[in-house]
Amino acid sequence: SSPLSVALERAASARALLQTGIVYVDRSEVRAVFQLRDARLNAAVSSSELRVWIEMNFSGGQSVRVACDSSGVTRADWHYLGRCVVAAGLVSPAFFEIDSTASAALEIEYGGSVIGTYAVGG
Repeated sequence: SSPLSVALERAASARALLQTGIVYVDRSEVRAVFQLRDARLNAAVSSSELRVWIEMNFSGGQSVRVACDSSGVTRADWHYLGRCVVAAGLVSPAFFEIDSTASAALEIEYGGSVIGTYAVGG
C-alpha cells in the first residue's frame, strides 16, 4: 500500500515573536521566528507561492522590509517555524544615538496577494 498524503492548505494566520529584544550599535542584528496556521489551525501549511516579509519601523522614521526564510513551515523537525533576520547593516546608525524604539510586523502573501499582516511580539 502507498502512504497517505494530504494536500497542505494555505496559511490563514500567523504568530511571530522577536528573538532579539534589545539591539546595540555593535550587536544590531534582529531575529524573529514565526509559525503559520491554516484555517483549521494546522501548523503545517502550503509553501507554494508563499512569501513572508518582516518590516521593522524605527522611531525617527526609518523602516526596513526584509524577506524571511519560510522553508521551515512544512518541516516538523523545525517545529513548522520560519525565521526572519534583519541584518546589522540595515539599521541606521542614527537609531543608536538616542534611546529609540522599533516595532515589527510580519506580512504573509501567496502569489503576490497579501493575506495578512501581523504584529511581531516580544
